[in-house]
Amino acid sequence: MTPEITRSALRPFAVCLLLVAVGLFWYFSQAGTQRGAKELATISPSRTKAAERSAPDPTQERRRSETRSLAVQKWYEKLLEKYPEMKPEFRDVPDEQNGFLQFLLLAESLKEPKLPEELRAMLRGDSTWEPAKFKAWVAENKDYCDRILHIAELSNQSIKGLDFGRLAQGRSSQFGSEFGYILNSSARLAFEEGDQESALRYGKASISLSGHFTDIEVPSILTEVIAEGVRSVARESFVENTLPNLSNNPQALAAWHEALFRNEKPAHEYARVLAGEWNTMARAYVIPILFGDLSPTNGESVAAFDNDAFFEHYTAATKALASNLSNLGPDRLDLSKSDYEFPDSGIDTPTLQMLQGIAFQSQNIFNGLGAHVSRTAMASAAIAILIGKEPTIDPLSGKPFLWDPVSRTLSAPEGVDGLDPIKLR
Repeated sequence: MTPEITRSALRPFAVCLLLVAVGLFWYFSQAGTQRGAKELATISPSRTKAAERSAPDPTQERRRSETRSLAVQKWYEKLLEKYPEMKPEFRDVPDEQNGFLQFLLLAESLKEPKLPEELRAMLRGDSTWEPAKFKAWVAENKDYCDRILHIAELSNQSIKGLDFGRLAQGRSSQFGSEFGYILNSSARLAFEEGDQESALRYGKASISLSGHFTDIEVPSILTEVIAEGVRSVARESFVENTLPNLSNNPQALAAWHEALFRNEKPAHEYARVLAGEWNTMARAYVIPILFGDLSPTNGESVAAFDNDAFFEHYTAATKALASNLSNLGPDRLDLSKSDYEFPDSGIDTPTLQMLQGIAFQSQNIFNGLGAHVSRTAMASAAIAILIGKEPTIDPLSGKPFLWDPVSRTLSAPEGVDGLDPIKLR
């Protein structure tokens, strides 16, 4: 008995990641086009024409950057005093045991992805799987692959002392998918060679890798999307390539199910993401802009806005949205109100513009992630049926998936669209 699941059922979140990037910078670019008399120059004095003509002094620029960073951190700490409920609780994790930090260090040390495009296409499923080619590449890059496995298997992670926006800087975020493809293809290769123990180890490692992004003290929408992409690749690879060969091995099925489909609490996790997003936006984007750092806007000026009003409304909307998502319990995800809500009046235009930029990104992101939660739960339910366990319900609708024992088909709950049926043979 093996389930037939289309590739789209657990498709990684490339589109969702694009939405994140668009959403994060939409309000910056929009604000830059609405220049008026009150630009950011009212906060940070402009350089004189003479200074503009002279070459920048590297030492002076470094000191200015350090001074600005200290000022930003002090302002952020005062903001947390005003909103203590948003303050993260950091853990002390030694650097060598910190999976998130070690991922960043390895990713930042690489100028380009190591996987050739030919192999990348093959691992994505866009071309025929040729295990010999992948095995040869792994042998040539053994140290790299061993390092990825080691980092993925680290059991702790922390963002304490790190720049909250560091993952979004440069190209480090793209290596999450590369590491995930390598781990999951290694699992597939090991399984096909009869080494089920190593295959399961690589499968577990891929889920552990995704946890480095979500289990830090300040997760964000970006880290959640990266993690969801890694997890979806692991589950898709298992369903398509491993599960068909385990139909008569309930013990092995149970081990894989436990490894890949952990007992997730979507509402609780997304509430954490919202709080982390608040901290990320404040510390890495909004406050630096207030101190004249235009790197988050790619150098575009931003119309002066009321920072007190911004954080007042942003904080209230974040707390309300977190409550809306979790008001049905930690196992459920209520997307009926999945957007930030701000007052219709009483907010000046530049401040409202900043707030609307955040609202712009949230709706599509959470709808996309929510739909993926349902697809994952449905795949988990199918495997539960195979191993004789009670299948889970759909976290979004709260309704059970529909099981037809005659046709051996698992379908979406009544009234739920967008979920392909799963047929068990």
